[in-house]
Amino acid sequence: MAIPIEKLRNIALIGGQGTGKTSLAEAMLYQAKIINKMGNTRQGNTVSDYNDIEKKREFSIYPSLLHLMWQDYKINLLDAPGFADFVEKIIPILRVVETALLVISPSMVAGSETRRAWQYAAKEKVPSLVFVNKLDEEKLDFTELVKKIEDEFTISCLPLQLPLTQNGDFYGVVNLIELKAKIYEDGKVKDVQIPQGLQGKVEELRKKLVEAAAETDDALIEKYLGEEELSQSEIKEGLKNGMVKGAFVPLLCGSAVKDIGIDLLLDTMVDILPSPLSEEVETKGLSAFVFQTLSEPHLGELSLFRVYSGILSSGNSVYNSTKKREEKIGQIYLIQGNSREEVSQIAAGDIGMVVKLKDTDTGDTFSTKKNPMVFPPLELPQSVTSTALKPKGQKDEQKMSIALARLVKVDPLLKVEADKESGQTILSGRGEVHLEIIIERLKNEFNVEVETSKPKVPYRETLTTAAEAQGRYKRQTGGHGQYGDVWLRIQPLARGEGFRFVDKIKGGTVPSRYIPAVEKGVRKALKKGILASCP
Repeated sequence: MAIPIEKLRNIALIGGQGTGKTSLAEAMLYQAKIINKMGNTRQGNTVSDYNDIEKKREFSIYPSLLHLMWQDYKINLLDAPGFADFVEKIIPILRVVETALLVISPSMVAGSETRRAWQYAAKEKVPSLVFVNKLDEEKLDFTELVKKIEDEFTISCLPLQLPLTQNGDFYGVVNLIELKAKIYEDGKVKDVQIPQGLQGKVEELRKKLVEAAAETDDALIEKYLGEEELSQSEIKEGLKNGMVKGAFVPLLCGSAVKDIGIDLLLDTMVDILPSPLSEEVETKGLSAFVFQTLSEPHLGELSLFRVYSGILSSGNSVYNSTKKREEKIGQIYLIQGNSREEVSQIAAGDIGMVVKLKDTDTGDTFSTKKNPMVFPPLELPQSVTSTALKPKGQKDEQKMSIALARLVKVDPLLKVEADKESGQTILSGRGEVHLEIIIERLKNEFNVEVETSKPKVPYRETLTTAAEAQGRYKRQTGGHGQYGDVWLRIQPLARGEGFRFVDKIKGGTVPSRYIPAVEKGVRKALKKGILASCP
């Protein structure tokens, strides 16, 4: 049964490596009773990090799609990698969500990967909130931590919660919207009175929260200035408006590993995060965007997509308006990490996967041929490091080329090119670990072992001064014979202007039919310089 679009939430989990995004995803699945025990990355048994290489390296490499139900709402979670070489994999994800949840560890607030993740979310203008994780591991001053986050990311944070600590140990949370305190002990949650010593701080933060919510709406601010009390639903609506407008960034706290505050985080996702209704698409009929491509040995290529309008149904044909070709939709699935549930259709606002499309790549748009539309292309960064590949087996050249083509299709941050000058196959990516993993996949998935080396530097030769040379030709064959006397002058042009051939022969002293041969000879000489045979 399709979920009403107003009860859908699409959320990206972003942040640097080690902030606990995958553990947070596990905790949310546990709270929603999707799993009966939380896994962890060290044991390699989390729902989102299911790939063998991810298990081996103990960090996320590929974005993972999860979903859960909470209070009759469906929440789609996209767990994005945080390792330096893979942070940019969040770019396609940010195109299909309404909210980015920035996960921060108190000990890693200033991490470069976390900062980059936030910058991408800000560039895409995705409404965001912050979850401060791992409060059980750090003894800290919460006020100072919030100030540090604001300074680091140049944002205005609005705490919705206050952590409960005793002798520095984190054991519960105060809900500033509902003015309730919860403590978490031995897997159980208990409502308690707000500690007397925190009453002043709670009142201060609550006043700031209500004022920020009221300022997002004329009716609310009028009510607030009239000293009327705002209801909880009005406060939540004001918080949603302010977050969507970017007036402030709501901040929550907890511990994924200790399962503290996770229920309140899920409540917040339902109560104040925007639904897909906040994104209007001006088209009639179907519109969907392919944001990720996967590859599996027995299924082939798998395309993950978000539907913006209409319904994408199994067995129907859709128009790939990016490629201007029709595609037949086969089996459609809902995704839970590496698990799949077949469904007949995906409605507007939801996310799913379709198998075995012929001409569809990451970044393509589905629509109708009658009302075609194309979403803007993805803007992905350039590669930063390269290596040259050579197959160890003499007969594996073609096999390697086919394998690399498939890997590039599922990883748009990867680039492969054949260098015509050096004859090398150059593999380029976002870092050394990125390339190491691709080489590992070549061996594990395609049975192709390769040797690596540094790409050869494409040296160039150029002219520095003008020069000229004379060429004479004389052949006596009876009569007048054949005679030619030609001068060739060369001089450097401005850098970047390339090559220009000028014919200054006048009066036909050299027949015009011979001129192209001279230019051809000059162009041939350009390909192999006289100093080092470089172009």
